[in-house]
Amino acid sequence: MNSTLSIFNAVHAALYAKQSTTLNYVQFIYKGWRNREDIPKYPVIIIEPAREPEGRYTTPNYVRNTFEMSIMPIMEVLNPNNQITGDNSGKGILEIVADIKNILSADKTLGGVAIKLGFPMTSFYFEHFPYRYAEITLEVEYIAQDINR
Repeated sequence: MNSTLSIFNAVHAALYAKQSTTLNYVQFIYKGWRNREDIPKYPVIIIEPAREPEGRYTTPNYVRNTFEMSIMPIMEVLNPNNQITGDNSGKGILEIVADIKNILSADKTLGGVAIKLGFPMTSFYFEHFPYRYAEITLEVEYIAQDINR
């Protein structure tokens, strides 16, 4: 049966698998938050668990759960005129967010560990210029045995 751990790992694996193609400009994909001093080069993607509301029973011993994750692309702005949409020298924050959503949307079951996924909210932050980041909320529905948490 599926669990939050298998979903978390499936999201990381899906993004990591595209690091040599679609995400070839991303330097690192981290599981968990890092201090800025610990990140040697940008852009990076950080994946964090966010929420796991209690599920509802579908059949005896099985629960339909939701697991929310925060996926945060962080970039260092080298050219302020290209931080939103980018150009030939690099991607802007909107393009990075679109790449991440397109990769994860390509398989809405995340290799069979999920029923469906969606992106209910994306927020953009810029108060620590020259660093800017987005927070993509990924919501994943899955079925789990009541004893597997």
